[in-house]
This record gives sequence, C-alpha cells and structure tokens, in this order.
Amino acid sequence: MDQQPRYGRANQVAAWSLLSKVYLHLASAGATGVDGYEFVANPDEYYELAADYAGYVVHEQNVFHLEQDLREIYSVYNTDGPERIFYITTHRTGELEGNYNKLPLLLHPYIDGAEITLTDGVSFPSGWDHARIELPFYYSYDADDRRRTELIVDTVIVDDEVMTFSGGDLIAPFTRKFVDPEQQGEQTSTDIPVLRYSDILLTYAEAVGPTSAGYQAVNEIRERAGLPELTPGLSVDEFRDAVLRERSWELAFEGQRLFDLRRTNKMEEILEGEYGKTIHNNAYYYEIPQIERDVNEFIN
Repeated sequence: MDQQPRYGRANQVAAWSLLSKVYLHLASAGATGVDGYEFVANPDEYYELAADYAGYVVHEQNVFHLEQDLREIYSVYNTDGPERIFYITTHRTGELEGNYNKLPLLLHPYIDGAEITLTDGVSFPSGWDHARIELPFYYSYDADDRRRTELIVDTVIVDDEVMTFSGGDLIAPFTRKFVDPEQQGEQTSTDIPVLRYSDILLTYAEAVGPTSAGYQAVNEIRERAGLPELTPGLSVDEFRDAVLRERSWELAFEGQRLFDLRRTNKMEEILEGEYGKTIHNNAYYYEIPQIERDVNEFIN
C-alpha cells in the first residue's frame, strides 16, 4: 500500500494509525471497566496490538514526523505538512457547506463583527463566540508551554486598540489552530485533523507504558512544547494518566478529549471532579435515536 501523503485521502499509514487507536480504545476501556466493554477479556492483548500498529507509524515509515513549528501545523497553506496523516479537507471557495469549513466561527470571539488581528499580524473576521475555552483547562497548561503561548490567543488588536484577556476587554482566550487569513464571509479553508502524527506518537506511548520507548515518545512531544521530560519511575497507571493529560494539551480543540475520557472511564472524575459539571443522562454513550427504537422492536 502507498505511504505517500495524498491531500484528503487515506493511505497505509492512516490505516495503521486508525487501527492503533481502535485497539487502544478497546484496551483502555476494558482495563478501566467501562460499561459495555466486558467482552475485552485481556486488555493487555489489545495494548500490544495498539503498540504494534502505532509502532509501524513511529518506526516503519519516514514520511510523517513531528513539525517543530507549532503554528505551521495548522496553517491553511501547509496542506502537505509532516503531521497530517489524515485530515478532513475543505476550501473557502466551495459552493456548499461541507466543501468549506465554518468551525472557526464557533471558536473565535464575537467582537461587534469587527476584524480581529493577532499580534503577529494575521487577521480574520469576528466569530460567533459559541465555544469558549474552559478557564481551568487554560490554566492547566504550564505557563511556558508553547502550546499555550503560541496556540492560544489572549491578546488581539481591534480597530488599532489592544484587547487582552484577564484584566482587558477580551472575554476569554481562544485557539488559533483554526485560522484562515483569507476567510471569505463564513467560509474558510481550515482542514480538520482526524489522524495527526503527534496523536499516534502519544497512542504509542500509552500502549507501551512506562518503558524507555514510552518515555521517549511522550518526551518528544514535551520537548517540542518546551517542557522538561516526564517524571521518571512512574507506575503503569501513573504513566498512562500522564499521557492522557498530555493528550489533553497536545490535541486540544481537535475532537479527541471526549473519546479519551470515555475510553478511560474518567468522565465523572474530570467533568465533575475537576470542572464542577453536572452530568445528565449517560456520559459514555449517546442516546439511541427514537426513530431507531420505533422501527426496531428489539431495541428497548
């Protein structure tokens, strides 16, 4: 199978990556006792499979690797970047919604419909302010973490006036992972990451546990972020919890966190314990649509 990247298309590396995440999901859900995963009789077998397939991505190909310029990972002009294993691709000139991307409007602040300019000169229209960063999460980053200092915006310029978060006029910080300087109205060319190399590197670390290979993988991520190496000598559970936390910082706003918390049986611990949320209904599974219940007498 072809390992070369093709814009908007999956290849062999994408297949390895997806398989590694499927096996990691089964392993961690079985190991932590998530309801519905009782069929996972031996989680270690699935951890080994996750390690095998993630290991192919880490060791058996030389097309994909870490991009050291964090902002370049998300540039709309970097469509063949080294971390882009598989992305949902869009373009601002698309005729129908779905051909172009409106996600940035959900994430960017609304400032009276004005043009927002970042401190490096990049500009884009005001958004809808529908999805704000939880401040406990924002402050969970190390103050020197490049994923906070370079990828989360706390200062903007509007009409030649500087607006700042925490003491200024900016209500909340926001991510700059999805910015299109050539945005046309509500239409952007910001692609959505589905499988990114750093995701699979952390998948590999979690699967192999606190081995030298596991530490090396997670420390590659931390080194790029400008952080010291992960504490040595952690137990298996401590190490995997640390990798899970690393995933929250590394993959923030990329649609991974909900599934990570579900597969590790941590919805209550994190949402209620850390964020003070109230969980309604089933936190681990979406409700079965009523139409499916209506047409299938075997669904209770």
